[in-house]
Amino acid sequence: MSRIPIVSRPKPALSAPLSPRNANLENLIHIPLSPSLPSLLPFSCALWNAGSACNKLTAIHELFHSHSINMLAVTETWLPPTDTACPAALASFTHTPRPGDRQGGGVGILLSPHCTFRVLDVLPCLCFNSFEVHTIRLYSPLSLRVAVIYRSPGPVSQFLNNFAAWLLYFLSSSLPSIIVGDFNMPIGNHNSSAASPLLSLTSSFGLTQWAPSHTHSEGHSLGLVFTRCCNISNFSNSPFPFSDHNLLSFDVFRSPIQKPPKATRTQRHIHNFDLRDLSSALSEIDSHSCRNTAVTHHNTTLSNMLDKVTHRATYKRKQKTQPWQTHQTLYLKRCSRTAERYWRKSRAQADFLHYKFMLSSYTAALTLAKEAYFATLLSTDQ
Repeated sequence: MSRIPIVSRPKPALSAPLSPRNANLENLIHIPLSPSLPSLLPFSCALWNAGSACNKLTAIHELFHSHSINMLAVTETWLPPTDTACPAALASFTHTPRPGDRQGGGVGILLSPHCTFRVLDVLPCLCFNSFEVHTIRLYSPLSLRVAVIYRSPGPVSQFLNNFAAWLLYFLSSSLPSIIVGDFNMPIGNHNSSAASPLLSLTSSFGLTQWAPSHTHSEGHSLGLVFTRCCNISNFSNSPFPFSDHNLLSFDVFRSPIQKPPKATRTQRHIHNFDLRDLSSALSEIDSHSCRNTAVTHHNTTLSNMLDKVTHRATYKRKQKTQPWQTHQTLYLKRCSRTAERYWRKSRAQADFLHYKFMLSSYTAALTLAKEAYFATLLSTDQ
């Protein structure tokens, strides 16, 4: 068998020394670090009563881009359910059309393309004739719920009752909320009998009113802004052409969430405790004729010695991930897992039936334990 000739040459020496891990550090590319990110920009919002958005598509588009608005709430769009061309002309525009063939009405929200949102459907039991509402759930750049409302002129008492029922549902979430719209109530008029009940109702739900004076050309405050768990700044109230309603613009900042303090526990380390130090300290205790004085002095000496020879350590208390678990449910859980292991090892029908019985018993006990736990929370208002 003939051999194959092989030509070899020595390995050239490296120009740079190798690290102990045989890595040439000079081959690493330095990546410049970017500066710290600036703080989040405010979320710019605006409210405008368009009075037929179909005739003012160009004005709405220019208003949205010229003012760098992130969210524009529009009332009185006058868009019927059959009109799909006008909403399509505005990107990221969602709306609730005016009901039936009634003149006026219709509400919608125009959002920036950078916003992530979802339209919230109104429950059928909360669809009232006294006002119109369009709600969304905003995910980014802020996490909050937004509702735009239009109330046509009509009985105030019926509106307040319906509005209270809707607020109870809309504010059931813990998310920050914004409610804007045209309420057709002269809030600035002290002689109005509708202003005081509306403000009392919104205040009882923890809503903050941000309403300037004279949002209408006739000197009334019809456009209102309510917030919960978020702050507003740079509030502007300026006349806008093509409408007798002023343009309300503002910036939204979310209020910082105060996190509850974490539960901790304190423990002494007594493993390295020297009993001779404690014995010498106790031998120096003076005797007292009064028994109470002697006991108090003895306890004080022991406490001082523990502080000297041992130190306290603080640990975070682990929260119970499943607080509804009881001794019974934990016992049934162990039994069901034991029965499962027996069945997987033997593959016998009897072991499978026993495992199935233990698993159903554990599931039933866990359901009862959850019901009792949440019933206790509701009864104690926690």
